[in-house]
Amino acid sequence: MKRLLLIFFNMVFLLLLAGCSSEQKIIDDIDLVTAVGYDYVDDNDVRGTVSIPVFKPDKSISTQTFSDVSRLLRENRAKLDSEADKPLFSGKLEVAFYGEELAKQGIYNFIDYLNREPSIGSRVLLAVVEGNAKDYITKKFQGTDTGLYYSSLLEKHIKKGTIPKTNLHQMMYMYFSKRGDPFLPLLKMKNGKVKINGIALFKGDKYVGKIPFKQTFAFKTLVENFDSGIFPIHNGQNSAIVENVRIKRHYKVDTSRSVPKISIDISIDGVVREHKGTINNQKVVQGLEKEMEKQITKDFKKIIATTQELNVDPIGLGEIIKIHDRSFNVNKYKAYYRDLPIKTNVKVKITEYGVTK
Repeated sequence: MKRLLLIFFNMVFLLLLAGCSSEQKIIDDIDLVTAVGYDYVDDNDVRGTVSIPVFKPDKSISTQTFSDVSRLLRENRAKLDSEADKPLFSGKLEVAFYGEELAKQGIYNFIDYLNREPSIGSRVLLAVVEGNAKDYITKKFQGTDTGLYYSSLLEKHIKKGTIPKTNLHQMMYMYFSKRGDPFLPLLKMKNGKVKINGIALFKGDKYVGKIPFKQTFAFKTLVENFDSGIFPIHNGQNSAIVENVRIKRHYKVDTSRSVPKISIDISIDGVVREHKGTINNQKVVQGLEKEMEKQITKDFKKIIATTQELNVDPIGLGEIIKIHDRSFNVNKYKAYYRDLPIKTNVKVKITEYGVTK
């Protein structure tokens, strides 16, 4: 009996070793795509560009890119695959970028293509880029892979409170929601550097407008709760940086009217990490709180005015109204959305003064 058990475990061990060897061989025989970008060429054709990391013997990393034009996405992928010396594999895809003109034409087919690819995870980060996506995907960053660089850039801004969480799964959910509209980060390249330039707003799958960068913190505040963030306060000669910003929202919906009325109560807690001057009494703290409330409320008004003018609902107010109104009708909501009364009430509390100088 012991002999049989010993033979059995030896066979299992050998199988595991064979499996590891097979997997290692597969990895060595493929190229891992970490970034992909699509650009509008004309009404028939699209340009697809991919980036793959190249690991050198000295342990440094460079990138290699492939780009081609075709009518169909899978045709494009086949062309790119034929140009590479190894098969392209998308299982490690980090980011997918869409050129500005392509986004205006509509991106559903492109996100649906990613969503239907079994090897691609739902956490792939998406973004609209000003100009052509090819320029962003072919850009090289010293010491790191292009896809990893962009995913780190986006994740950093998500964590610090600049932009909301956005990925393939969330984009698909927002697209199919009948009570809200999608949005994605908007990137810009200037002087060879890539930065967040705002939030791209969509009507269905078409890019129709944007929230500028200076309003992205307020936009994130309207669409999700978070417990980290950075907000600068400027009041004449008096400036401060508030960090560890924590956001909570509460909605009040008055459905007694033909057109509902919405009030959004937003509480913000934060810590002053830097202050130009000296915080020596509670009056100074209260002044900073009031100025932050004033700045964010001003941004809220601009954001709401922009979204209602574009007739898009990235905040998802239709979903909120539906929760409070059993007779909610999507078509009626879309008809009165532009005239929907929306009031925001902001309350800021600075819990610590931090370091001053």
